[in-house]
Amino acid sequence: MDSDLVVARTSGVIMHEGRRHPIRRGVTIARVGHPLVEKSAKLWQPLRVHYDLPVAAAETLGGVEQATAAPGELRDVQPAQTPDAPTEEPGGADAGQDGPAEPEPAPEGESPRRPPTSGPGSGNEAWRRHAAEVTSTPVEQWAGRSRDDIRRELYGEGGE
Repeated sequence: MDSDLVVARTSGVIMHEGRRHPIRRGVTIARVGHPLVEKSAKLWQPLRVHYDLPVAAAETLGGVEQATAAPGELRDVQPAQTPDAPTEEPGGADAGQDGPAEPEPAPEGESPRRPPTSGPGSGNEAWRRHAAEVTSTPVEQWAGRSRDDIRRELYGEGGE
């Protein structure tokens, strides 16, 4: 398959329309019809493709879908629906809840999962709920303590 690409045969600078255009041997690639190639054809050679597709495979890959609509063009694109995709239920995160959803309780016989130490779900309230669940005490008992205080008391970890 012939390529319409050429590669610089030598390194140097081509002056074109008052501007300097550096080229590097074996690195700079241009299309055959480009003004720099036409002006200095001796500085270029055909790009050698070492691993190419068979002609039939290359023809099937030739088209590229346009990602956005052209000016004035309307596109009718529907999001793909997967059969296993979860559906939104009333009362979820979009129903006015602030912050991350409450963690699911740990399965029986397992200790509750610790909240993260940074990022979403790592605030004082998450750690207060966690402490209450771990110690089987009311959340109100932990109300005046910070995340770092709770971590220190439960796990002996220092604050950040």
